[in-house]
Amino acid sequence: MPLAYYADFPSVLDQAGAISALVPSGYHPELHTISIKGLEAWQDSVAAHTSQISTFWPDVETMREEITNYHSKVGGVRIWNKKN
Repeated sequence: MPLAYYADFPSVLDQAGAISALVPSGYHPELHTISIKGLEAWQDSVAAHTSQISTFWPDVETMREEITNYHSKVGGVRIWNKKN
């Protein structure tokens, strides 16, 4: 399986401008869209990690709002793949 990189959420919110500089040369971003149902599953999976909620957000609702806002701006997640 080829190596790929992705910007972890919520780290991507703080490092958005620096992400491309961190990815090795020869890798290019591809947007992978996420459906509304996928967005809900993403939020539910983050909510399941209850110990991380207080690390990044004041509550689950704020986490859901931030993921929704990110999804609205980006439309999905970016994955960097090597191009030959």
